[in-house]
Amino acid sequence: MREERYRILKMIEEGKISSEDGEELLKKLEENYDFKSSEKRLLRIYIEEEGVNRVNITIPLSFLKWGLKFANKYSVQYGGVDLSPEEIEKILNDPDFRGKIVDIQSDEDSTRVIVEII
Repeated sequence: MREERYRILKMIEEGKISSEDGEELLKKLEENYDFKSSEKRLLRIYIEEEGVNRVNITIPLSFLKWGLKFANKYSVQYGGVDLSPEEIEKILNDPDFRGKIVDIQSDEDSTRVIVEII
């Protein structure tokens, strides 16, 4: 968005458009810009075994989206939950989604797995 704003201001400076037209263009640019999608969202993976924290990792969603391009042929299966790359991509592309994707508690081996977007 910064580059677009700069172009509009440059056009005003060079006299190609009036300041009123420039103001209108800047307003439209801000209206069409999705501020929520630009907010940094993170994927958090937490695994606990027998009350001991084994994994607690936070990954920027932008990095995860990049990694999905290479892992498109694999699906995640654990505790009866099956997430395909397509389902994961839908969740990642929804800028409003924040919350748990997976929350599994295993009584057999006292394991808990939480995957969430924060």
